[in-house]
Amino acid sequence: MVQASFISGIFVLVLIAVLHRALSIARHVGRLPPIARFPGYSSQKPWIVYASVAKAIGSIFRAPTLGRTVIIIDSAEIADELLGTRSNFSCRPVWPMAELLGKTRNVVFQRYGDRLKKLRKVLQASLGPTSINGMWAESLDTQTRSLCKSFLDSPERFYDAVGENMIRHTMANVYGQKLSPELLRDIQGIMHDTSIALQPGRWMVNSFPFLKWVPTWFPGAGFHRWASGARELYRSFTLEQYNAVKADMRAGIANISFVKASLENLSTPYDPKEETLVMDAAESSFFAGIDSTVATILTFIALMACNEHVQARAYSEICSVIGTDRLPDIKDRPLLPYVDCIIQEVYRFSPVVPLITHSNIEEDQFGGFRIPKRSWVLVNVWSIMHDDLTYPSPGEFLPERFMMNGDRPGARDPRLVIFGYGRR
Repeated sequence: MVQASFISGIFVLVLIAVLHRALSIARHVGRLPPIARFPGYSSQKPWIVYASVAKAIGSIFRAPTLGRTVIIIDSAEIADELLGTRSNFSCRPVWPMAELLGKTRNVVFQRYGDRLKKLRKVLQASLGPTSINGMWAESLDTQTRSLCKSFLDSPERFYDAVGENMIRHTMANVYGQKLSPELLRDIQGIMHDTSIALQPGRWMVNSFPFLKWVPTWFPGAGFHRWASGARELYRSFTLEQYNAVKADMRAGIANISFVKASLENLSTPYDPKEETLVMDAAESSFFAGIDSTVATILTFIALMACNEHVQARAYSEICSVIGTDRLPDIKDRPLLPYVDCIIQEVYRFSPVVPLITHSNIEEDQFGGFRIPKRSWVLVNVWSIMHDDLTYPSPGEFLPERFMMNGDRPGARDPRLVIFGYGRR
């Protein structure tokens, strides 16, 4: 009886929410973008499905979802206009499960406003181009040599070696700490929990945020209990690593790290809120970079294995510029244009984040369509990177498409798009 009562209560709440949303939409003028249908596409990646649908109904359309408005953008021009120039689209959608995991202070999930600007300022102070070329150059060289050695020692473990190498060196760069087996397990657990929390369609609370107020003891509130355990692991890791850096600084034994450099950049005396920004910025930079960098490196390895002629040309360029007595370092980058073209083509061919998600703070208009307030706006980056007008033969791996031809520049650099739009 209790379970039946709970299900009936949830049904009524959902019905009220849907009716409220329908009535709210009806009060506004202007038509919404056309709604897409996806028959027969269930086994394909959503970005490939969206690209196919866009060819039939246009480059801006809605996905059929319950409880929220999801708008797909399948055009570089529309994405540049909405997300690149309009500050209204600088927000992130509400992810209730991310909130339950304690992730909303993270740069990725932080809503647009003063606090996001302050977090970005902290990150840029220690991770900008000048710092990368100076403070972090030696660390990058160490990471490169370590990864190459692991490939030579155990080539069969290359997949795991890339992930472990990236976690180890990110740990050193952000917190100045060594990676223990226990920490590696915790970090992998946090990353796994985050991916589960953000799985589309897995959690009803992501579609109906009011469910987050359901008591943890209530039948059907298992998501609360799962999130509680994941949140505690994430919170403990963040606090322990940050406090370890502070303790080492007090003892005068702290290694160079993002946290150490950021704390040293604070005014004296500083506002405790500034210290909280440093802790949150550190956590953001730690977890945001691992998955994406690992995916990029593994994609590069696969593409080099499948395109030996590209690999041979890159090796020839490296030998002609640097020789064979040492490995390339960050100072050599401007001297290796073809290698840079390979990097661009890896990003284009298989973008790590194929769908970039934004949200609008207020209702907006585009092309005669109304975009309701706080819509989920998904830019199909994969499709933009495979547009055959911008990138002819998009299914082929062609680094030379980015080479200058006399005075004519190469194709548009994917790095202008794949890392996000506008103020994000």
